[in-house]
Amino acid sequence: MFSGDIFEVIKRKTALLFVLMLLAITTGLMMNGNAQSSAQSRLTSEVVTGPAADYGNSDVHDGSATDVAVPDAVTGSGVATGSGVYLDRYSATAYILDNINRAEAVFQVNGISDLSGCSLSCTSAAASMDIVVRKTCGMSDAFSLYTYNTGHTFVTVNLDEFVFDVELTVVRAPINHSSKVLDQGRSFRLQIKNYPEKPLWKSSDGLVATVDKNGRVRAKNIGNAIIYTDIDGYRTGCIVSVVKKGISKVVEVARFIGTHWKYSQPRRMSKGYYDCSSLVWKAYRQSGRYVCGLRNNAPVAADIGRWCISNKRRLGTFSKASIQKKEYLPGDVLLKVHMRSDRFMGIGHIEMITGYSLHGFIGTKPVLFLTWGAREEGYGASRKDDFVCRPYN
Repeated sequence: MFSGDIFEVIKRKTALLFVLMLLAITTGLMMNGNAQSSAQSRLTSEVVTGPAADYGNSDVHDGSATDVAVPDAVTGSGVATGSGVYLDRYSATAYILDNINRAEAVFQVNGISDLSGCSLSCTSAAASMDIVVRKTCGMSDAFSLYTYNTGHTFVTVNLDEFVFDVELTVVRAPINHSSKVLDQGRSFRLQIKNYPEKPLWKSSDGLVATVDKNGRVRAKNIGNAIIYTDIDGYRTGCIVSVVKKGISKVVEVARFIGTHWKYSQPRRMSKGYYDCSSLVWKAYRQSGRYVCGLRNNAPVAADIGRWCISNKRRLGTFSKASIQKKEYLPGDVLLKVHMRSDRFMGIGHIEMITGYSLHGFIGTKPVLFLTWGAREEGYGASRKDDFVCRPYN
């Protein structure tokens, strides 16, 4: 019996020891779990720095070094503000292109899918830049900063209760040619000043003019083409007129006469003077072409009109639609009728077209005006019967 009592005591102590060991293990596991949970909570609530692009859409899993906490909102300094909204970028360079005259910098808002019901306002550290903020056209989740002035500044944007600080730089990026007249076979290069990237150039008509990746334009066949590129959603470019060999010299002379010489009908044949018809005759003479076949004396406008019609060089009545369709060429002439009853068809005036000017784009459609030897842009026909001729095809 004595030995049995000892055995029973040992058995009870062993059981008690086993229970104590289980209790210790369980307590240790619980404490470790609480520590991990506390670390997880701290990681989620801590301030996160760095660019918004680094945050991505990562979720916090186990708090390991490879996991990144998702910020709720980020300002320009990269500080989370706890609201679930942040921008795709906090610094931008915008460009003022020729004929656009304003710059636009677009900022996409992550965390808000539609800004249509949101209020927007901004303040700039450089008040002279006159920056305004608007919802971006064509994008429901973005706003744009606009300005007509160049410079560098920091802008605070208020989007409802959210505040973002962004850096903005605005520079002019002019194109080196917005209009060019080339003889067939000639070439030139297009460049955009102050733009750091290589533009992707395209031609509206590769049969007339081609352009390579370096902006080198080559004149192929007679006609007009737009060479263009898109920068930050805006289009800029150059209208290229390809003419027969020697015609580019004709329009160059016409422009020089019309801007440097004096108008005088009595002295129309003297050097340094011109009238409307002698300008046309003198310009063509420089290329060895003699209007109406006259080598020593300029014809009057009516005689040029008669000569063009008799040689089937009349193109048709003048129209603004034909300008936008690029149907005219440098060297063409506009003849104005019903001005002189004693002249053929009443023709009393003539002007030479020297090319086009490109005044930007409406969407993808170019806005074109004609340039003239002795007139300002915007000049044109005043009567429906005024017509255009091409003295030399």
